[in-house]
Amino acid sequence: YCPTGTTKSNQYPCPANKYNTQWGRSSSSQCATCPISKYCPEGTIYPNDCPPGYYCPSGTTKTQCPINTFSGIGLVGSSGTCQTCPKGAYCPLGSSFPILCPPGTYNDLTGKGALSDCKNCDAGTYCPKLGNIVSNSNLLCP
Repeated sequence: YCPTGTTKSNQYPCPANKYNTQWGRSSSSQCATCPISKYCPEGTIYPNDCPPGYYCPSGTTKTQCPINTFSGIGLVGSSGTCQTCPKGAYCPLGSSFPILCPPGTYNDLTGKGALSDCKNCDAGTYCPKLGNIVSNSNLLCP
């Protein structure tokens, strides 16, 4: 928006949680309120979608999903809207999807956040797939 005496087009950006797609605005009161499921940092022209791996608790911020959780779509609300990481995978901070444990490892618990949470398969056995949820005791090494 551009009040009297403005010298640059971006001199007066709309405040956080507001946006402006219209030309010729002269006051911050003419900036529109950011809609639900979007976030609008200061100076927003078009509201932004909440990106995968984040939740948007208000119209002003996007916050990464906590470690041990993920979000394939951007979410509105609190960190509780991010999903718990499933067995066979781990989810670092800001995960947009679970990362499967590599072959040779497994994870039998939900809500894990690091590769180190994937346990080595038992001695004398092998785990050839991604995302094992148990140490495969019936796949014995020759």
